Amino acid sequence: MIDGDVILTSTQIREQLELKPSTFRKYQDILENVGYTIKKNSRGHRQYSNYDVLIFEKLIELSKHDGMTLEKSARLIKEQTNRLIPHTDMIVEEKSLNLTEHLIQINNEHQLHTIEKLMNEMEERLSKKMDLQHKEVLKQREKQTSLLMQEWREQRKQDQQLLLETAATQEKNSLLKKVSEKMEELKKWYFET
Repeated sequence: MIDGDVILTSTQIREQLELKPSTFRKYQDILENVGYTIKKNSRGHRQYSNYDVLIFEKLIELSKHDGMTLEKSARLIKEQTNRLIPHTDMIVEEKSLNLTEHLIQINNEHQLHTIEKLMNEMEERLSKKMDLQHKEVLKQREKQTSLLMQEWREQRKQDQQLLLETAATQEKNSLLKKVSEKMEELKKWYFET
């Protein structure tokens, strides 16, 4: 808490942030679980400053980004508040700006790392899928080639059979023609003599 800061109650902060009591307690517990300290008075009641309000606002804001949970957001806030050395002449807005910039930068780096990781995973899955598809295409081509070769062999066999039958028919016809011609010659010879 900065000297001269306004001391607020939890009710005032809840109303300012438009939070339900249970939600506010949840956010408070998450921040305290990561080590963020909220000042207490001699009776043990928490005393909130404007800076604490900013911390709650940043927690809510950061948790809305992709891949960020309340716990991750609270840890980032705690890390940043540990790095910032509070000065009595530093105003809350300046702290807020530094904290926001740093947390956005960390969040962006986290998102870039996550995107890069997802891209690599997608590339690997795509490569595997393409390999499987390529193998499947080759397998189908092999099968088609085999079927075509089998059909070609069967057609060739049928063509050869047809050629043999045609040749046999032609030879039979040729022989019949020769026999017929010989018969005619014999008839002529027989009837002429």
